[in-house]
Amino acid sequence: MVMKYLPFSVIESRWFDEGNDTVKSVFESIASIHCNNSDAFLHHSFSEKNSLKIAFENCSKDKKTEVIYLATHGNSKVIGPDEVDISRTELRNIISKVNTRKTIKGLFLGTCETGNEGIARYLLEDKTTNLEWVAGYNSTIDWIDGTAMDMIFFSKLATQYNKNKTRKKINFLQEKWLI
Repeated sequence: MVMKYLPFSVIESRWFDEGNDTVKSVFESIASIHCNNSDAFLHHSFSEKNSLKIAFENCSKDKKTEVIYLATHGNSKVIGPDEVDISRTELRNIISKVNTRKTIKGLFLGTCETGNEGIARYLLEDKTTNLEWVAGYNSTIDWIDGTAMDMIFFSKLATQYNKNKTRKKINFLQEKWLI
């Protein structure tokens, strides 16, 4: 069974002043494989804290997004595009403010060094974020290597979401018609 859309949204900042690098094509490939539609996911751009908040708000309301892939520069303390620093507290506050309906279940930090245990605990132990999981890179990673890892991770996650969706439909049909 093919999914209609991926339960993932990408929130991405511009990577460099020159060029137009993006992770969008990775998710287009995953969407093509799992949904037969390269546009079967949502992609948002941000350039500073307010546009990041707006992107998270849109994801929390779109009735599709359960996992956000946050793609930007980062280090062990902050995330953000060049010349913009968004602290872990600011990120947590954004998530807490917009995820009140618990629609966003997971956050993948596609940022160097930010996917460390300290930040994961910080985001997860504050129950107001309503996140169930956080993943990412705890060290600097080459863009190509990271992109390959991201593709594997999200392709496997899409497979699992599809299996769970199919299971839920079968259980519903069994409860409704076979019992």
